[in-house]
Amino acid sequence: MKEYDEKTTGYFEFDRQDVLPYLPLTADRICEIGCGTGKTLAGIKRKYQASLAIGFDIHEQSIATARTRLDRAEVIDIEAIDLPEYVHDVDVFLCLDVLEHLRDPWSVIKALHARLRRGGCIVASIPNVRHYSVSFGLLFAGQWDLKDAGLLDRTHLRFFVRKTAIELMSSSGLTVDAVGVNYRRRRDRVMTMITAGVFQDVFALQYVIRATRV
Repeated sequence: MKEYDEKTTGYFEFDRQDVLPYLPLTADRICEIGCGTGKTLAGIKRKYQASLAIGFDIHEQSIATARTRLDRAEVIDIEAIDLPEYVHDVDVFLCLDVLEHLRDPWSVIKALHARLRRGGCIVASIPNVRHYSVSFGLLFAGQWDLKDAGLLDRTHLRFFVRKTAIELMSSSGLTVDAVGVNYRRRRDRVMTMITAGVFQDVFALQYVIRATRV
């Protein structure tokens, strides 16, 4: 897609170590939706000695790199076609900063749910549009300026706060059993602690949510 071709290379090359605490130690079949160049998933495969690491993305250049790192990597628009038949009995689906880019993320969660083994999970990171960098500008300056990346990435189609992010992840019947927070700066974490968590949803940059098929 043209809008993603205009992104810088760094947009697709990332290593999300922050999601490791949310992964089951027995994760063996892992699939990442929006895998970029596969750097995150390749690291997880090594750490967990997973037997299968599959990545999908709509960005062809990134998938070319991902094919050198993963067991399988394909260019797929998750909203346009069904997942390949070989994607089944999955232990973990990763959707890291992906769901907000979709027209109908609820349908995608339902489709992934169907391919999970019992006890398997979806781990997603979802930006928090209530973050002060967005909400203060909107409230006090009437600003809603789209950018090339970040909370107001111009390719975002959906926006979430904590409540609606959790509702999305549980919409197909999965059980949300972990909700974590990532912060933009250390001071934001400190401010959350000082205020006893009362303003956590203002300082949270994104939520990391695990939803499990019980």
